[in-house]
Amino acid sequence: MAKNYIGAGKRINIPANVLTSAVTSGDLVLIDKMVGVVLHDGAANAPNVLKLDGEFSLAKDTGAGTGAAIGAIAYRTTGGNVTAISTANDKVGIFTATVGDNDAVAIVRLDSVGI
Repeated sequence: MAKNYIGAGKRINIPANVLTSAVTSGDLVLIDKMVGVVLHDGAANAPNVLKLDGEFSLAKDTGAGTGAAIGAIAYRTTGGNVTAISTANDKVGIFTATVGDNDAVAIVRLDSVGI
């Protein structure tokens, strides 16, 4: 093993003062262009752990155009929910199950690379 190997990079420790709002375990967060799911409840500016890969059941925006077919790109809104609408939103992964416009939850596989 290389002397400079740190780990698989599937989860990272987030230092204090990075997450500037309180978070709940399972929240989808975006730090610059890095996307992940918070593993622990935490106060604003507290350290936490971010899971960078995997498949998660996430809160989804509802309304026209927010649904998607399996395999479609999933985006994060400024409110922290996922949607199929790309305009003014950040790519976070792919939908791994078909989701309707009125569904409040979607299953998404995170993709932290190339956002």
